[in-house]
Amino acid sequence: MKMSEQLTGVQAARGIAALLVVVHHCAGTLALPKYAGVAFAGGYFVPFGRAGVDFFFVLSGFIIAWIHSGDVGDRSQLGQYTAKRLARIFPIYWVIFALLVAIYAAAPGLGLGHERSAASILSGVVLLPMPTAPIVGVAWTLSHEMLFYALFGLCIYSRQVGRAVVAVWAVAVVAALFVPELPYPLAFVLNVKNLEFLFGIGVAVLLRKAGAQHTRFTLGLVVAGALMFAATAWLELSTVEFRHRPETLIYGLGAALILFGLVQAERAGRLPKVPAVLRLIGDASYSIYLFHFTIVVALIKVCKSLGLLSLVGQGPLIVLLTCVATALGVVIYRYVERPLTRAAQRALVGRLRPAAA
Repeated sequence: MKMSEQLTGVQAARGIAALLVVVHHCAGTLALPKYAGVAFAGGYFVPFGRAGVDFFFVLSGFIIAWIHSGDVGDRSQLGQYTAKRLARIFPIYWVIFALLVAIYAAAPGLGLGHERSAASILSGVVLLPMPTAPIVGVAWTLSHEMLFYALFGLCIYSRQVGRAVVAVWAVAVVAALFVPELPYPLAFVLNVKNLEFLFGIGVAVLLRKAGAQHTRFTLGLVVAGALMFAATAWLELSTVEFRHRPETLIYGLGAALILFGLVQAERAGRLPKVPAVLRLIGDASYSIYLFHFTIVVALIKVCKSLGLLSLVGQGPLIVLLTCVATALGVVIYRYVERPLTRAAQRALVGRLRPAAA
């Protein structure tokens, strides 16, 4: 299997992870006192859904290492790598960012207040991390993505320097696990979730070494990873929030098992056919991720104004909200994200390609 070929199992898992995050925000928002005021299923779907973010971090590390491992040490590829990352991340992000900036400007009563500050707006444009919550709520994860992309780009520029910097960074992140509370910006740079990108790189390295062999227990690894996700959510629900604690790495380990098992199963031809709808949700996962929270909050406010929150059970409502937010995310992907990304790729990547002889 060539590294450039799309892994349908991984793409489906990306879609499922996006659905988990949508469920997380649906359940968490409905549980607020101003809405339903009661946590559905004892609040289980809040930590379980949030684990989709851990999967995305591991997946990002895997994808970058899987696709760009051959570019490491070849600084002539740095421009292409950077252009592709920028074209992938920013165009559709700027759409939701501009929309929210306009909403907060038009309705000063919304938000926490800092969303209208020049510092929040300027930092949000370039995804520069700040101590306050970003204007686009989920954008804190994109800031971590950009940090990882920059470090991997350093590896492309210089194999030796890049590996040394990443190694020091990883050791520092591990050491920071034993520090009760770090000041900003160390809390960002040394956040425990950054290790999950390295988990993904580890999966890519192991898969290259394993080749297409050792495929006997591949689907078993997927099941084991999924069960680890489910069990860890129960553990989190009964103890403390794992969001930025070392325990969140259990989710990362589960994600690594799922990814390794899916890729090996697909290599061996043992992966069942992935439903087209899951592949589509995987393709649209970035748009779903960026827009779903705004859509979910707006829909819940409409339901409350119509008196539907007391008429419809939380379970059915979570399912309905998830389906609507996902469907709208797919529409945004097809008609906004995909054209914008292609235009950005033509403008950025196309300029860096050498002219034909």
